[in-house]
Amino acid sequence: MNKVIGTVICAGIIIFIFCISYFYSDKSVFYYDENLTINDSDNYVAEVIDGDTFVLSSGEHVRLLCIDSPEIDSQGGIEAKEYLENIILNEQVVLEFDVEDKDIYGRLLRYVYFNGILVNKQMVDEGYASVFIYGNNTRLCDEIL
Repeated sequence: MNKVIGTVICAGIIIFIFCISYFYSDKSVFYYDENLTINDSDNYVAEVIDGDTFVLSSGEHVRLLCIDSPEIDSQGGIEAKEYLENIILNEQVVLEFDVEDKDIYGRLLRYVYFNGILVNKQMVDEGYASVFIYGNNTRLCDEIL
């Protein structure tokens, strides 16, 4: 009887460890909700406009949430654009929705993941953008700081 209980407890621990490792594998440390994620074949980046905006192969413009990079004609603007190009141009990205779908310019407002890394945060961490709260879309802004 004790051997059966021990086996069941060991199996439970192994399943628990497997579940935890699966949950954290291939995902960033940030909150990631698959119900809010758009991951399809249209999510290829066709053009980078600047350090916080790009165009998908579908023609949709995407604005990275919670960040602001210098405009192209400002100091650091070209560098921010080139850095973002080096990360995502001609690559498939995962887009994550927050509260508002689009801004007043019709751009999709999204958190952007490439290879499991939150690009919005990477732009800030590398000094190419600063944190910028945009409307009610704030779910991951604290993590981007």
